[in-house]
Amino acid sequence: MNSQEVKYVGIDCGKKSLEVVRINSENSLERRQFSTTESGINNLLKWLTSNDIVGLEAGSQSFRIAKSILNKGVQVIVLNPGDLATIYQSLKKTDKEDSLKIAKLIQRYTR
Repeated sequence: MNSQEVKYVGIDCGKKSLEVVRINSENSLERRQFSTTESGINNLLKWLTSNDIVGLEAGSQSFRIAKSILNKGVQVIVLNPGDLATIYQSLKKTDKEDSLKIAKLIQRYTR
């Protein structure tokens, strides 16, 4: 991935872990998993770059995580779960797939 191009990051927040996917304009992807502990969030922040645009679904932990991401200077969009019906209608519901769908949604609507 070109280090200067915009990349799109989807985060699915679970109770104990964050499933994270980063895609570029050619849809090549990187997957990571971070814990929801302070240490895990710090590792996520180290991994993110200023070229990333991050999307995550609103939930109990998402605003704390979003604030940390914003404080790093990375653009973040908190998504309304009601607007993400396609994720919940999917036959295959997994956190890894959800994070990819969120990244693709951010990619599509922030260009």
